[in-house]
Amino acid sequence: PKTLEKITEFAAKLGAKHILSYEPLFPLNYKSPIDITHVPCPSSYGILAHIFTDANVYFCCTYRNEPLYNIFDFDNISDIHKTKIKEFKTDFYTSSKCHLCEYSKRCNMGCPTRVNISDSEIDYQCLI
Repeated sequence: PKTLEKITEFAAKLGAKHILSYEPLFPLNYKSPIDITHVPCPSSYGILAHIFTDANVYFCCTYRNEPLYNIFDFDNISDIHKTKIKEFKTDFYTSSKCHLCEYSKRCNMGCPTRVNISDSEIDYQCLI
């Protein structure tokens, strides 16, 4: 339970100004010495762009099945990024079991990587 607290203290000593935490296993339940953005999944909100050395952009650094787009195919990726994220999520979640769950709006339908590696085709952290 103290993992995120230890990480932020260590990061602050190194001079970090901000931590992006998105794992539910790291709850933000203490006063942090540096700013923490705590969102369920920064990739699904389009907060991060995972650009690889070939200029391909992927949904997530752990989910690299197909690139969303190549940064050199567009003059300005700021608008296209969120559009491509939305298209990916629509395609992915429409075919997942999470799409039919009554709680899907609360959990944002789980993590695509965890859904993909689970035998049950749902996020293995799902408690339902």
